Amino acid sequence: MSEGDSAQASLQNARASKSEALNQRFDILQQRDDPSRFALIEIYRNANGPAGHKETEHYLTWREAVAEMMASPRSGTQWDTVFPGKASDYHPSVMMLERSQGAADLDITHVYVSVTPGKEQEFKKATRENAMQSVKEWGNLRFDVLQSVETPTEFLLIEVYRTAGDAAQHKETKHYLEWRSTVADMMAKPREAKKYVTHFPTVPAAWKVGDLVI
Repeated sequence: MSEGDSAQASLQNARASKSEALNQRFDILQQRDDPSRFALIEIYRNANGPAGHKETEHYLTWREAVAEMMASPRSGTQWDTVFPGKASDYHPSVMMLERSQGAADLDITHVYVSVTPGKEQEFKKATRENAMQSVKEWGNLRFDVLQSVETPTEFLLIEVYRTAGDAAQHKETKHYLEWRSTVADMMAKPREAKKYVTHFPTVPAAWKVGDLVI
């Protein structure tokens, strides 16, 4: 997929998607170590959101525009929200979602976690507690915890920090060290982390978790 063409087509779709009544977030991310790969994170209030989105003119236009850019077929996964717990907590609290000077160089990491069957509830409890403390860190903008709908032993942690230094400092905090120790024996395999660059939204404030969550 052409990086520039794909990003522009997806930006137009994301801008229009944000006006849909049921849409809460529409993030466009590009993998740092493999720029040909993009991740679109779409969060809706309920199951009617994604179904309605695929009937919109902007989605159909986007689908046609990017069809020939695909190096391989698109794939999608569904996740339940663990933290924050309410759909409204994923909606940005600011109106401006873009800036003309390009995106901020945020530190965005997706951490994929596989836990041993039967340990899902223990992992959720420990990870929710870590996330609740993590979003209080000055350098943290978001710490989302998601659980796979299809495979409940699979989890996705979306961590957004202002800088790489803030992300590194997080790993020295008491709550992170306690979490790492607590979940160590719950891992079915080592955690996998992927770093991303943001294309939408582009301002840090648009990523910030709501005050009511903190």
